[in-house]
Order: sequence, then structure tokens, then C-alpha cells
Amino acid sequence: MARAAILRRAAERLRPGGHLLVVSHAAPPPWSPQATPSTIFPTVNDELAAIGAPTAELEVMTAEIVSRLAKGPDGTEAMLEDNLVLVRRRLA
Repeated sequence: MARAAILRRAAERLRPGGHLLVVSHAAPPPWSPQATPSTIFPTVNDELAAIGAPTAELEVMTAEIVSRLAKGPDGTEAMLEDNLVLVRRRLA
């Protein structure tokens, strides 16, 4: 099953007041062999579209890129970017 379908299904199954948190890489680490301009990582808007939010039923609590410090295999430090998306099913 495709990732977007899994996220949409998870959002559909939320109970009223329930939350869905999605955290994903927004960009590769600089030490990654996949760190090329042609590599596609989801954006915050891509994640919201996959979830199917916002809607009358799903409220977006947070949708942003966050940074974190990480160390590569050789100990090199770099700031990495992640997507942070939190939605809540509205109370009926």
C-alpha cells in the first residue's frame, strides 16, 4: 500500500479528539549518498495532502519544518530538517 494511502487511512480512523502525528525527513543529511538535487523529499504541504487535511473534520494543529542537530557516521555534525505535522479530528 502506498504511503499516502496509509496516512489517509490513519486519519480517517481517528476518533473525535484524536491526533495523528507525522514526522518525516524534509531533506537528506549532507553525508548521505542520496543527497543529490534530484532526490525528492515530501514537503509539509505534501504530508497534509496525503493526510487529506485540513477539512471540516481534521484540524491542523502544527505543520512546519523543524531543525535538529545530528551526527553523521564519521562524527560530523549538521543541522537536519524534518517535517512535523500534527492533525486532530474535531469533536462532533
